[in-house]
Amino acid sequence: MKLRRSWWVLALLGALAPACKSKQPVNGQCVFNSDCDETQSLICAGRYCRQQCNLAAPVATRSRDCPANTLCQPAAQLNNIGACLPIGDNGYCVYHSECSPPFVCNIDGRCSSQCREARDCIAISLDPAAVCLVTDDVGTCSFRDGGARPMPADQDSGSTADSGSTADSGTATDAASTIDASL
Repeated sequence: MKLRRSWWVLALLGALAPACKSKQPVNGQCVFNSDCDETQSLICAGRYCRQQCNLAAPVATRSRDCPANTLCQPAAQLNNIGACLPIGDNGYCVYHSECSPPFVCNIDGRCSSQCREARDCIAISLDPAAVCLVTDDVGTCSFRDGGARPMPADQDSGSTADSGSTADSGTATDAASTIDASL
């Protein structure tokens, strides 16, 4: 009886195994590099298939293979492979050393600005939801909604902003009130 039940369970698992992974990523989304079209040199970065680029190239020429309005940034890949990411996205990481200076790897695996307090992050991004998360004596900027940070038209286009976690902090709200009052 137990042997017959074991075979039934194995047959059911064998039939369901192919359903665990879809063959086509939905709307360009991915989990693994193999989810992306390798013939177009796409890699999975930030859960989306993106054009790969060479991080080992000199900074001045690093983004030449990237589409318009994107830059070659770290993608948490091996062998200096980066991804062409939208301007303002500082890249993905596992280690601090994978991020371009002055950025460090935050808790969400994103290259982010360093901070000591929430107001450091708000000043960089002009986002009142910005928080400073400190882990291992390194503070990194994160944002509650994880969305991209568009810069106002009157700001320097060289400024960057980061996106990241869904952390919450009362200090960000207090600091935001101070900034809103001064505007």
